[in-house]
Amino acid sequence: FTGDGLMSFSVEGSVKDSLIEQKGLALGRVIEMTMPMAARAMAEVVNVEGAIEGEVFTEENGVIKLVRGADLSAEKIAIEGPSVEVEGKANGKTIELFGSEIDLKGALLDVSRAQGGGEVLIGGEYQGGGSAPWAKRVSMDAESLIVASAIDEGDGGLVVLWSSERTMFDGRIESKGGSNGGNGGLVETSSQKNLSIQKGTVDTLSNQGKPGTWLLDPYDVYIN
Repeated sequence: FTGDGLMSFSVEGSVKDSLIEQKGLALGRVIEMTMPMAARAMAEVVNVEGAIEGEVFTEENGVIKLVRGADLSAEKIAIEGPSVEVEGKANGKTIELFGSEIDLKGALLDVSRAQGGGEVLIGGEYQGGGSAPWAKRVSMDAESLIVASAIDEGDGGLVVLWSSERTMFDGRIESKGGSNGGNGGLVETSSQKNLSIQKGTVDTLSNQGKPGTWLLDPYDVYIN
């Protein structure tokens, strides 16, 4: 949208077929999305309720922001940039936030589902594995909440906060088992070096199954 490659989105399946036109030319074919179609795609694919155009994502000095008051809903939400700051709400089955520095400030990330919780990856994958880029620093403030619980049945989901240098976790993470059956999920708040938890709380309990796991895995551990 801004021409610098920092902000983009993708469409798939029937939505893509209805939005993108294929036009024949003398020497080949061109796949084209016109500006009116792009605006329609933003409305249909990136579903932002009650937000004024231009007030959902902003980019300033290399920082991509989901602004306060924005309500973003999609099957998969993936935000990657030099730095990422989330103040609004995001709801989906999978949420991925990757960047050098990631800040959650009064954010709500919700991947809870009726049949099993979803997945939230912030700053990296589980135990830093996989191919996802590592964040140097991840911060989740006391007003932020991540929910990856199963509502009816099934296990809680996976939530990962990972960094190579420093993770600061003061928010709340829930990954509970379903009320009618299922186990608690898996929550990781880790860093290769420094992990700071002052007010952070995690709930992976289950009324009908086994409790889940909270993994804390920094280089050094101090219990005060």
